[in-house]
Order: sequence, then C-alpha cells, then structure tokens
Amino acid sequence: MNMVQLKQYLITLELKLIEPEVRRCKATLNQLITEDFMEYPASGGAPYLKADVYDRLAGEILFTVTQQDYQLRVLADDVAQLVYRAKIFVSGRSDIKYSHRSSIYKYNGTQWQMQFHQGTPCDVFS
Repeated sequence: MNMVQLKQYLITLELKLIEPEVRRCKATLNQLITEDFMEYPASGGAPYLKADVYDRLAGEILFTVTQQDYQLRVLADDVAQLVYRAKIFVSGRSDIKYSHRSSIYKYNGTQWQMQFHQGTPCDVFS
C-alpha cells in the first residue's frame, strides 16, 4: 500500500470509529483497536484503556464530528500516525468543541488497528 492509499485507508478507519453503530458494538471495536489501546481524552482526564472504552462508549451522548486537514506520518513499516483537526457537535448543546487529534495505528500482520488516540483542545478554526 503506498502513502496515498494508506492515508485514505486510515482516514476511513478513523471515520468508522466515530459511527454510532460501531461505537456501540464491542465486537467491531475489538477488531478496530489493539489490546493495548490507550487514549488521552481532550477533557484532560485520566487515560482510557481498551476496557474503559467499552464502558465509556455504552453511555455516550450522540455527537457528530467534522474532521479536516489530515496528515499522515509513517513511524515504522507497521506503525503510522494520522493527525487532523476536529469539530465536535454534541447533541443538545450549542457549543462546538475544537481539537487537534492524533491517532497511532499498528499493522498486526493482517490489518491496521488503532493503538493510541489523543484529543487536545485548540482555538476555533474554520
């Protein structure tokens, strides 16, 4: 897979991970994130591990996300980082959350899975 294809594939995975149906399906999430997955949330709270993700997503309030300005960095033959900016619209709220996002994906020999994710609040952007 060349760089352009890898970037598009990882963007597809990133978008899949924000779909409500995927976020509520433990089996699908299990395929998309590694066993040692960790996330630093944009809230600044304690990091989430894979087991925490399942519990947290079960009671999640619906939201929509607009992502833009994707950049791909290949860190090793089997490790890639996707960085981008996101606008998050939470149902029932009028404010928009803006953040820089970073996801690290690992290729396990058969598929790419998210191993790490971090959201960092940022200033408003257009």
